[in-house]
Formats: sequence, structure tokens, C-alpha cells
Amino acid sequence: MSEIVEMVEYLVRQTHIKAFGSIFRQVKGIIMGGKSSGWLSDCSLMVDEYRYVDTKVKAGLVEEADKLKFFRRYRDDCTSLNIDNFLNIASEIYPSSLSLTQENDQLDKASVLDMDVIIQDSNIVTKVFCKHDLFPFDVISLPFLDSNLDSSLCYRVFYGQLIRFQRLCTYRSDFECRTNFLAKILLDRGYNMGNLRKQFCRAIDKYVGEFQKWVLPLDFSAWFIEIVSSSNQ
Repeated sequence: MSEIVEMVEYLVRQTHIKAFGSIFRQVKGIIMGGKSSGWLSDCSLMVDEYRYVDTKVKAGLVEEADKLKFFRRYRDDCTSLNIDNFLNIASEIYPSSLSLTQENDQLDKASVLDMDVIIQDSNIVTKVFCKHDLFPFDVISLPFLDSNLDSSLCYRVFYGQLIRFQRLCTYRSDFECRTNFLAKILLDRGYNMGNLRKQFCRAIDKYVGEFQKWVLPLDFSAWFIEIVSSSNQ
């Protein structure tokens, strides 16, 4: 344990940055984007959260501890369900040097990482959220066929995105909308319609159990053509 503490201490206290022709030592916090930064910050926040819950339970305030039952955090993004005063609770959990801001203005809507969440009739409905969609300009992403990447890898990116869309979308219509949007971007870049259709069918065949949360057409190939041909997605 002492060896682990020593290594962590070294990572935190002996981080140096080269910039503007000089070398600087990080004296507060940990370097952003460092290989160990995410894990160290995660561990630190986990300890704060554990101590808060442990203190409440030991004080007999189990109901207050239970409020965090549906609390989730990924790195520094927190999501809380059915907690009206989470920012007040957070001030008891985390040190004053960390300030949390509420991203959503409506209690029944929020964007969590790459997911849009809406509460409808007491049910949670999700779909894909991409911050780039809000920008007033086109964002260049996803591989180009004329890059130095193998073309088969470029097509497999489409395969992976389809699985992600399926897992993020509650409704089939939202999945179709996002697939249409992505397929048209790739087709404009010279991707082959037949190869994209093949990846679409492969993704559904491989994860058909997950896709069956919706009523699926019998012909996956025809379904893909229908999605891409649609102009009102």
C-alpha cells in the first residue's frame, strides 16, 4: 500500500509540462489529458462519495444516503435522478475547490455524455446526442476513404456506430434518423452503398437480440435502402 501511495504521490507532485520554451511543474491538481489523470480524479471523487454515504449511514441518516441510489458519474459528469437538491448535496460531498454546474434547464430533459434523455409519462426515453449537431458549421469527423487507413476499417466504423445508435435509441424511428444522417455523410465522401448495406446487415445479424427490442422488417437489406432513401429523416 505504501508503494502505491508513493507512486500516486509521484504522479501528482512530479508532473512537468514543456511550453513556451520552458518547463513547468504542475503544482495544483493533475495535468489535463494525462494518461493517469482520469483514473486518479475518478478515485479521488469515489473516495469523497464513499465518505459522504458512510457518514450518513453511521449517523443513522439512511434516507439521506438513499437519495444517491440513482446517482451515476462518469469522470466529472454527474447524473442524478429524483434528487431535487443535488447541488446542495454535492457541496457536502466534494471539496469547495470543485464547483458543479447544472447543464439542463428542464427537470425532465438532459444531455448525458452522448445521450439525450427525456422523461415521458414516467418513462425514460433516450436517443443519440451529438454536440456537433448544435454547431453552426460542419465538423469534420469519421474516416475518409482516401486517408491512410485501410478501407475495410473505415466501413467498420459505420458498423460500430450502428450498434451504438441502437443501444442509445429507445425508438426505432430515432435509430433510423441517425443511421440516415450518418450514411448520407459517408455516401457523399464516396463510400459504396453496397458495402454500407453489408455492414448494416452484419451489425443486425450479430446483435439481433438487442435489435429485437423493436419490431424489425424481415429483409434487413431492403430496410437499409428504405432508411437511406428517406428524405424526411
